[in-house]
Amino acid sequence: DETGTPTSLHENLARWPERHMLDISAELFQEWLQNRKTLVLLDGLDEISSKEQRKKVCHWLNNMHDGLGNALFVFTTRSTGYRKLDGIELKVPHLRADVMDFSPHQQEEFLKKWFRTTCLSGIRPEEVPLESWEKQQRQLADQQSQKVIDYLNMPENLALRELIAVPMLLQVVAMIWKDRHYLPTSKSALFEAALNYQLDYRDREKGIIPLLSVDEARRVLMP
Repeated sequence: DETGTPTSLHENLARWPERHMLDISAELFQEWLQNRKTLVLLDGLDEISSKEQRKKVCHWLNNMHDGLGNALFVFTTRSTGYRKLDGIELKVPHLRADVMDFSPHQQEEFLKKWFRTTCLSGIRPEEVPLESWEKQQRQLADQQSQKVIDYLNMPENLALRELIAVPMLLQVVAMIWKDRHYLPTSKSALFEAALNYQLDYRDREKGIIPLLSVDEARRVLMP
């Protein structure tokens, strides 16, 4: 709550349907958590800036685990947010999984699958038979993914190639290439291009006119 004191999980969950005019009571959430096999996803420990607050969250989760025997908790954080040396850790028995960087082979596999999926999700012209259209789209996807792979393998793009070991950044790269057929070479330029794509160009590709221009949308988001 406002004083930093933990409040019950079921009461917190009930605040969401209240804001969206849905009739799901705190008691119903409590019944689910207590009596059913329930999956609880908790994201963003690293986004809490205070170390003391992060310690409290871990302590709170330890208590939740003891009190809710049927609930399964998945707790996600960047490595910077979870440090035993700072006393920020889970005391209850748990399994830990780390999302590792993509290997070069995994990067290529991701790009090929991503371009195939996006190309095949397009709208097929009515006059083109499904089988021939899918074959054409797969060929187009393979050409696009190979161009990205060849571009990333150029010696002058070493810095960019190191960045895309991070899965999220590799997806950003794929999105930008699909839109522009070239890639920025710095991380900041990469994110800027990705943001512009999501605010404007992605909708325009689908024939949707954005309510705000890129510049206007960025001014709204700037704070």
